[in-house]
This record gives sequence, structure tokens and C-alpha cells, in this order.
Amino acid sequence: MHRQRGAAALEFALVVVAFTALLAGVTELGRYLYLWNTVQEVTRTAARTAAVRSFTSASVDEIQREAVFHAGEGGTVSLPGGQQVTSAHVSIRYLNANWESAEPLPDSGYDNFAACITESRTDSCIKYVQAQVCQGGGDDCAPVEFESLFGVTIRIPVSTVTMPAESLGM
Repeated sequence: MHRQRGAAALEFALVVVAFTALLAGVTELGRYLYLWNTVQEVTRTAARTAAVRSFTSASVDEIQREAVFHAGEGGTVSLPGGQQVTSAHVSIRYLNANWESAEPLPDSGYDNFAACITESRTDSCIKYVQAQVCQGGGDDCAPVEFESLFGVTIRIPVSTVTMPAESLGM
């Protein structure tokens, strides 16, 4: 009977190690799914806001910060609970009717309206707003990488939302 004393402690130690590893794995999976889902919301919010707001560079910077839930702050900010995703990863593009970048950009929402009704300025007419959460932006858009606590790197799929331009700050 005295030989069995340490068996319970050894079995407990083995079970605790396995349970802790399983719990950590489930937690990391939860963090990854949170980021994936939140990146979709960030992209949708950025596109929606950009479709109705002015498209100056200061306004775009503000939209990027608001999209990652840091309205009113300055500089590059991170997503709460997801330091891998920052406002710099939010890319906003203004597209013309040919789905190409509108160039040159109109001066204001009113000027965009004028560009859309003037045949010679259709390349400047903003018809769509596209938001992406990725590294790079535009055609060079790469997935943002999520590094788990275990050192494993997993890519968060690129999220893209395209909406028709609305008032653009008019």
C-alpha cells in the first residue's frame, strides 16, 4: 500500500500538464478567431465611414484610427486585444468607375460630384471606396500575421470591403 502514495501525485502532474496545454491552445484559438472576426468589422467600418466622410489625408488617418476603435487619438494605434493589427494596416482606396484608383483625387466632395458629371474628368470621379486590412495595401496587400504565445505564426486572411461612394464629406 505504501508503494501507491506517489502514483496519485504523478498522475495528477501528468493530467495538469496536458490540461494546461489544452487550455492554452483553446485560448490561442479564441484569440485568433477574435482577431479574424474583428478584422472583418474593422474593414466594414472603415469602408462605411470613408464612403460618407471627406477624403483628405488627415481625414483618412482619422478614419483608420476610428476603425481600430481609437477615435480621437493620434499616431498609429493598435486593435484592443490584438497588437498585431494597427491603424497602419487599414488601407483605404478611392476607385473610379473602372475600379482603378481615382487620379487625381478631386478637391472635395463637391468637386467629386463635378468630376462625375464631366466627361473629361471621369478618371477623377470617385465611384467606390475600398477598405482593406493587410500589410501593404492596394495590389501589394499581404495578410497580417498573428503570432501566438507558442511562437507559431498564422496569417489572418486579407479582409476587403468595397462600397459605393456616398457623400464623401459634402
